[in-house]
Amino acid sequence: MSRRAPKAHRAEQGEATAPALPASFDAFLGREGDVSRVTRALGPAGVTTLVGPAGIGKTRVACVVAARLMQSGELEGRVHLAELGGLRSSDEALATVVAAFPWKGKGEPVDADALADRCAARGALLLVLDDVEHQLDFTKRLIETVRRRATEARLLVTSREPLGLRGETVLPIDALATRDAVALFRARAASAGARPEGLLDTEALERLVARLDGNPLAIELAAARAEVLSPRAMLERLDDRFTLLARPGDPLGRHASLRAAIGLSWELLGPRERVALARFSVFAAPFDLPAAEAVLDEPGSALEIVQTLVRKSLLRADADRFLALESVRAFAAEMLDEPGHVRRLKTQHFLDRSRRMGERPSESTRGALLRALPDWLDALDRASNIAAARAVELGVRMEAALYGRIPLALHRAIVDRTLAAAREAPSGPEPQPQDLDILLARAHVAEARVLRVGGDNPGAMRALERARRAAPPGRPVTVEVLRLMGQAERHRGRLQEARRLLVEALTATDEAGLDDLRGPILDDLGVVCLDTGELAQAEQHALDALAHHRRTGDRRYEGISIGHLGIVAHGRGELGEAERRYTHALAIAREVGDARFDDFTRAFLAMVALEQGDAARARAGLGRADGDEACREPADPRAHALLACVEAVLAASEGRPTDAAEILADARTRLGADCDGERGAIARVAGWLALSHDRSVMDCRDLDILAGSSEAAPRCIEQRLAARLVEAMRARAAPAPRVLEVGPDGRWFSLEGRARVSLVRRRSLKLLFAYLVRMRERRPGVGASWQELLAAGWPGEKVVPSAGQRRAYVAVATLRTLGLAEILLHTDDGYLVDPAVTLRRTEEPQL
Repeated sequence: MSRRAPKAHRAEQGEATAPALPASFDAFLGREGDVSRVTRALGPAGVTTLVGPAGIGKTRVACVVAARLMQSGELEGRVHLAELGGLRSSDEALATVVAAFPWKGKGEPVDADALADRCAARGALLLVLDDVEHQLDFTKRLIETVRRRATEARLLVTSREPLGLRGETVLPIDALATRDAVALFRARAASAGARPEGLLDTEALERLVARLDGNPLAIELAAARAEVLSPRAMLERLDDRFTLLARPGDPLGRHASLRAAIGLSWELLGPRERVALARFSVFAAPFDLPAAEAVLDEPGSALEIVQTLVRKSLLRADADRFLALESVRAFAAEMLDEPGHVRRLKTQHFLDRSRRMGERPSESTRGALLRALPDWLDALDRASNIAAARAVELGVRMEAALYGRIPLALHRAIVDRTLAAAREAPSGPEPQPQDLDILLARAHVAEARVLRVGGDNPGAMRALERARRAAPPGRPVTVEVLRLMGQAERHRGRLQEARRLLVEALTATDEAGLDDLRGPILDDLGVVCLDTGELAQAEQHALDALAHHRRTGDRRYEGISIGHLGIVAHGRGELGEAERRYTHALAIAREVGDARFDDFTRAFLAMVALEQGDAARARAGLGRADGDEACREPADPRAHALLACVEAVLAASEGRPTDAAEILADARTRLGADCDGERGAIARVAGWLALSHDRSVMDCRDLDILAGSSEAAPRCIEQRLAARLVEAMRARAAPAPRVLEVGPDGRWFSLEGRARVSLVRRRSLKLLFAYLVRMRERRPGVGASWQELLAAGWPGEKVVPSAGQRRAYVAVATLRTLGLAEILLHTDDGYLVDPAVTLRRTEEPQL
């Protein structure tokens, strides 16, 4: 050994029995996978180290592994456990390990070498060294000695950080899965005397165990309070979590409270690491290395410090980002000096980063912003403390980068905070930047976007007018104002005005050399052409926009252009091509996190599925992917309206017309003013519902009015696609066309494949029937008068009118009796064969 071995200890006289493994009387939940991993990793002369934060369950896993090896007979009587937690000297540690073995002889000195020899003499064994982080140097020296002399010994270590030995297998023990964490809470709460009905709130329990980081110790400490506090009450008290998460009576011990468990880890840190961890507590979301550097006085030390904190299980690392568990953050925040100063450093960092994002950030930049969103929001709240104008700048950049990727409520919150800073900026004490007018214009553009998404098109137009007055000419914001005005006019159904504004925006991009802005304007022009039915022009605009987006690398708008090409194919009835385009667009929307376009594209895909007769695929398409976002309510009421049209059709097709009407009524209520396309789509489906079912289901007056006006010519593409869907449902609901087979010269007929009826021996009936068939072929839907029938059945005969009318009537009645009653109709202009019947002539000889 490279260092002086610890002082030798003396063995007791006689064969002493090693301490038994600690008994366990409660359920072992959620760790079977870890037990299997550890068991597989254990090997002769090897060392396996279980690492993880305080209370994560390392000791429990190690003890279960050891107990099962003993029970299997593989290592019966040769499993030894030494608990080193809290020991302050190597002498105490060695004495504890020595006590884990049976010894013979009186006063026999035992040092590390003797202990290793004892291990070698016992052959295959398992030595478990628990909680060694306070005795890392001793543990490493001891393990190296044992591995050298006892080649059959297996060593299992639990620690808050790896040992750093050659050949060491490090196995992290992670948080419990949500299901296992909830089961653990319920089991421990029941043992603590909680009433069963208090443990039924699964939603609150899932939130609680998530806030407790899935940490078994924290969960057990919380469950001990379940006799007097419900899970929801505990959630309300988590701001003071260390009072809540302490064993009643506060006994001594490293697991007596969560504060005590984390405090042991804090004690193991050096001064620099403590300061850094305290400063990192200002990050509520995963942060990267530049953010860590921003809040440290010595930025160059950030990499080394972060790596140390990760090794000591106080930070988690994931894809170049780092996060402290919530309980560790709460502990570290209590240790933070000058929190205001550190938060200002963080805010300035995000201000600087927002400027580096540029006007059109990359998808990776947008993704990083989303992952750190809580800290961006905190920076936005605090940016006014630096300068109100900078807060406006941060807000407009955040809104532009996140548009379409966040729920409407969060979108509104960002815009509201930005507008509040904008109102403060012109009168603020700090010097105003030269671009303040541009910032104010962009703030109103952000306001217009959130109002339009929320369905308030008139409010959006007013915000755009404010933006237009504030924006200097020839700037990107001016082009964006014109483009958004064009979109708003399109939603109002004023297509020519929309086209004029979009062409003006396109001209402005050319004049100002703003080529990067052309693509989205071309997309919007294509949508206007879709509304006017100019599908070829719409397709060309979408193709030009797609080429532009691929050239500039704008993945989000690439997906939008592909979706527009899908609408073109859909409008043409090319359902296979539409489905292919929509599927591609949806994949891109999900790749870049564009929730708004995800919603619209799912609606169009479901419409295609229904047109193709695949209700199951349409139903599946109504839900989003992405785990807990799968059933997220669409933020944009226009997307909600289109999805509601599909859901209503499905409900009606399943025999639930009242539910269908309620779905449509709710979607119509959510739509704001100037949503002509979506309102028209609802009208189409409402009209189909009213005609195909009892009209009494249309109990919403507004919806009933829409249903009554649903036959008006569709103006917008949304209406036309809904009309296509309705026609497909009508055709599918209609009975299959009937077939009337007719023999040569009307000598016989057969309806619906029934037996043939011969008219050969009934000349007048044959001639009259043949005439009706010719009328059906030449002038379907037009009836023959009794005079025409008389002339056809009795050519050349002179009959008084009353007798002739009766003769024609009797002939028709006879044909009906012979089997044509279902298809031989009478209208105001005479008798006819039902125009819905399919005629099929045959040249076969008569029977």
